Amino acid sequence: MTTSRRSQNTISRLDDTMPGAHPKASVLIVEGGDEKYFIEVLMAQIVQTNAVEIIRRSGTEAAISSFRSQLKVSNREAVGLIVDADDAPMTRWSDIATILSGRYLNIPAAPDINGTVLKQRNEPNAGVWIMPDNQSPGEFEHFLIKTLRPNDPHWSLAQRYVNDAATAKRLFEETRTTKAELRAWLAVRREPGLLGEAARSGDLNLTSDCVDALRAWLGRLYPEFAT
Repeated sequence: MTTSRRSQNTISRLDDTMPGAHPKASVLIVEGGDEKYFIEVLMAQIVQTNAVEIIRRSGTEAAISSFRSQLKVSNREAVGLIVDADDAPMTRWSDIATILSGRYLNIPAAPDINGTVLKQRNEPNAGVWIMPDNQSPGEFEHFLIKTLRPNDPHWSLAQRYVNDAATAKRLFEETRTTKAELRAWLAVRREPGLLGEAARSGDLNLTSDCVDALRAWLGRLYPEFAT
């Protein structure tokens, strides 16, 4: 028997508040597969165990909804959220701050440039990172291009390919040009199209300033990463 989309959505919402037999104390919600793969690589550099469960949701609204639900789960130690700013970082923050205001005190008027972490007694640590840098419009892809190696010849070729494609033949909106360029760059990796493999193989600079800032945010948010 086929499950209706409404039933599937209901099950998805219930899953957020019904952890499995061996739930992890800490979770991180992301809004896409690329984010999940990248964070898995980054976390593996910090600790050698899967200390944090990474929950992938499809899109920003679903990720924020999951964040709200996960904050309510018993015995959570930390709940993190990574979402895109898109074209309105402050609107994105306002939506998230509304969720936090029911549980936390002293919520800042704007997200912390280094990634927001709220700690309060009897509540899980709550962390928010708004891609790319907690203040600028953009997406995860705008964060990633800062990790490309200087003078990477494949990046310039990818940009040229997308730029040379006749505007009339492009099926994506102008605001998604950076995403298209990054996909073209990934197409010529050792494992074409796989961001996680590009990160693991050293094609991305995981010691860049933006990655160091994200790594530091994870360290402040999750007790498992305390040094």
